Amino acid sequence: MNTPYQVPAWFFGFDIGMEILYACIAALITYQAYRVYRISAEQSIKHLAIGFGFISVSYIIWAGVNSFIFATIGNAVEGICIGCLREVGQGGLYLYTGLFIAGLVSLVYATLHIKKPGVYYLLLGLSLTIITISIQKFATSRVVALFFLTYIAYHYWGCYTANKNPCTKTLLIGFIFLLVSSIDFMFSPRFYQAYVIGHLFELAAYGTFWYALIQTKKYGKQKKN
Repeated sequence: MNTPYQVPAWFFGFDIGMEILYACIAALITYQAYRVYRISAEQSIKHLAIGFGFISVSYIIWAGVNSFIFATIGNAVEGICIGCLREVGQGGLYLYTGLFIAGLVSLVYATLHIKKPGVYYLLLGLSLTIITISIQKFATSRVVALFFLTYIAYHYWGCYTANKNPCTKTLLIGFIFLLVSSIDFMFSPRFYQAYVIGHLFELAAYGTFWYALIQTKKYGKQKKN
């Protein structure tokens, strides 16, 4: 991955904090979805938990890689060659990309409401193969994510028009924000502004997911009462 994105000096550090925040919110959604799965035993909820779990770990890795680069450059650590620094960055980015795509595949699989592991295998295998054989791996991963997020947003739009559930509407908005961020990140190798704006849309997405989590808890309490 040659120069997957450009980061302005003033934003380096803020992006790490945002990525940690995304990881925390995704982890909370994972925990909540797992609790629901333990009660309902619904496979779709199980894969929802797995999906956000993968996404949470992916952001932890991305934040870790950026933290390493930031600390190395900021402290002028001796003995770290540019080639080694690039290898660490690219290796971390490969892990982040693979886990993020695996998370989206899990979310897509959760919406399909089918019990055929072979479908999950095909979706994940084809996605990772396309990214692996691509020359511009980061850009390709964003295109793949774009297709998955478009489908997920379409799914939640259909669910919302059918039941008018406010929680579903909030999730729809969150995935639309994530979709826009994925489109924006496609331009980050050329424009550092795209990297900043992409993070802002991601912040809006995970803030919306956090609100959806609160809505779900309130909705659950109202149903019990």
